[in-house]
Amino acid sequence: MKMAAEIQPIPGALPETVPRQSNRKAVLLAKIEVSLSPINDAVFLPDGNRIITASDDKLVRIWQKKDSGGYWPCLSHSMPSPPTSVHFDAAMELLFVGLDNGTVSELQLGDDTKQVMLRRTYLAHQLRVTAVCFTASNEWLLSISRDKYFQFLDEHHLRYDEASNHAFVGDYSGEVHMLRLEKGEGGAEVTFVTSFKGHDGSIQSLAWDPVQKLLFSGSADHSIIVWDIGSQKGTAYELQGHQ
Repeated sequence: MKMAAEIQPIPGALPETVPRQSNRKAVLLAKIEVSLSPINDAVFLPDGNRIITASDDKLVRIWQKKDSGGYWPCLSHSMPSPPTSVHFDAAMELLFVGLDNGTVSELQLGDDTKQVMLRRTYLAHQLRVTAVCFTASNEWLLSISRDKYFQFLDEHHLRYDEASNHAFVGDYSGEVHMLRLEKGEGGAEVTFVTSFKGHDGSIQSLAWDPVQKLLFSGSADHSIIVWDIGSQKGTAYELQGHQ
């Protein structure tokens, strides 16, 4: 037995003014000859006049649109490792670059787009970063990598002491973890030092006083705890006042 059916369009799915078939073809507007190295990622900036590219030659380039319609490289910034993914936040003029060595670099663009300044480096992964994303509303940095890990970084939950190379990370269980960062022969090495337990709710914010060596942790349990790291005596003070 043979069966046949006629496929009908869903009523209202397409406006009557939209043709069912179109002979329109894509037209090449511009072509950018970047380099002989493979291009790993490219983003088109919201202003419509700039493009950021990341290539295997370790360069992040910003291309400015010319009056003629083409693009010229107004900036070339060298990275310590081949850039593999890029994300640009237009509101804060921040550029996040995932690298082949597993780190993520945060760059601040200048007003004239002719210079960038490295703000910080995140030791996010052990292998090549394949995608990176930043949400300005929550200040979250998200990344995935070939190490099969998804990293969620919230800068309010992370503080770093440059003098001692220690990092403090708050988690959703209410604990604060102290880590030591070192440069080894194979790259960056992270060593667990200790954990601070005192909150009944998730850590919402961390603040570090590098002079007095005090760590402040704010939690969803409506309390703030001051951890006296410098005295090395394990002293902590709880501040009550929030409802």
